[in-house]
Amino acid sequence: MSDVGNVGSRPKIQEYSECLYTSIKIIQLDVDSGENTVEKFSSVMAKRLLISFQEKRGDVLEPVRKRFRKRKSKIIGSGADFLAFALLWSK
Repeated sequence: MSDVGNVGSRPKIQEYSECLYTSIKIIQLDVDSGENTVEKFSSVMAKRLLISFQEKRGDVLEPVRKRFRKRKSKIIGSGADFLAFALLWSK
């Protein structure tokens, strides 16, 4: 949990006996200012569970949320690993 709260930590993947911890930096262009914003995204994935932590409020993960709301989306029922993949590759 200390890694989740430390926004200055470097991106990493750490394997534990029952889960996998992933920490990445998300870079996004702010359309209004023309500047890049950087925020930390962390996740803890277990066999049937994914918990994600986003540093800032915002809609950087909204494309995945939209897919999740669709009843016919492949995200539903595909497992925590597929959801983690979708979050990491969201646009």
